[in-house]
Amino acid sequence: MATTTTYGNWTTVVDRFSAGFEHGITEALGDHGGDFDIAAIAADYHQAINEALPPGVTLNGDEFYGPAHAADQQFAGYPHNEHGELDIKAIIDSIDFWAIVAKHDPDA
Repeated sequence: MATTTTYGNWTTVVDRFSAGFEHGITEALGDHGGDFDIAAIAADYHQAINEALPPGVTLNGDEFYGPAHAADQQFAGYPHNEHGELDIKAIIDSIDFWAIVAKHDPDA
């Protein structure tokens, strides 16, 4: 079994202006947030994120975890930042958050 390590928190990796994963969702929805099932959106978005991340990398709560050792990292084909590290933010940005929100639009 591979040893895991933290890859960072939602606020340090994806959105430094939010207070966390679910807070980012309510912020994005703004004044319309009360009309939506935030828990359902969060569950679907969380699932989409984990499906988009490389094998062994997960979002657990507000924390990203993944393989600690390079030999266990299967990151070929995934974006990397200027430091050669897995670019989790780019992966998250590739997910259509608003399509997920639209699935839960009470007016649709």
